[in-house]
Amino acid sequence: MNKTVIAEKYLVNTKTISKNRTIFTSVDEIEIFLKGKIEEHKIATYISTFDHYAHTKNIGGMIPGDIKASINILCCFGMAIPNADFMAIKPMSIAVVEKPDSFVFSFIEAPAPSVQEAMENWIKEIEK
Repeated sequence: MNKTVIAEKYLVNTKTISKNRTIFTSVDEIEIFLKGKIEEHKIATYISTFDHYAHTKNIGGMIPGDIKASINILCCFGMAIPNADFMAIKPMSIAVVEKPDSFVFSFIEAPAPSVQEAMENWIKEIEK
């Protein structure tokens, strides 16, 4: 996973997987896989999937021409609520973007190392 700071404050993990390095052919297939991983996890809870591409297209927003699909898979690993401010970084979202020759995965750095490791491992499993 590559780590990038966005807008000078958000540490974002990103991995691009070439379509010839995975068995998956669409964001829909990847959504099913990741939803299954979330549901199998002993703490994580699947919340929803947001079709960001459809939303942006419906409101006439800007979408680069090389983006074919874009979803956010929302989940929560909430093991504790240490204080009210902590809620600002919940729930987690795994973004999946389809480009002509690849899939791009990204998520904000998780506050717990075990959560970070789980999400990184799920994405690694997508690459063959």
